[in-house]
Amino acid sequence: MRSAPTLKHSDLEREIADAIAGYDADIEQLALISATTSSDCAKVAAVRARTNARSRKMELLRISGVLGDVRRAMDVRAVANAMTAAFDEHGLSDEVRRAVLAVLRNGAPEKIKEPSRVIPTSAD
Repeated sequence: MRSAPTLKHSDLEREIADAIAGYDADIEQLALISATTSSDCAKVAAVRARTNARSRKMELLRISGVLGDVRRAMDVRAVANAMTAAFDEHGLSDEVRRAVLAVLRNGAPEKIKEPSRVIPTSAD
């Protein structure tokens, strides 16, 4: 049995970029066809093919990890917005905000101090 060829990381990135560029070209071409053809049948076929190409492109982005990075960035943004709203609501000082942002950027310090008080949760 023959093993699958292996690609170096740079080759893999180039293959993914080429595939995405191909999908983009196909999507653009199909948009042009659907906008300019006088045949309703051809229009429907072009729209379906364009939708299929978009789906395949998104799947490639997902499996290559690109969408995962976007989702993580969106999650981080949502958490940051929620934290900012909570900070504002509870009047946290700029010093505390800077400390929290430093931990988020640089990671937690080696030794984390125990909190001086316990914050009750809704389950308490």
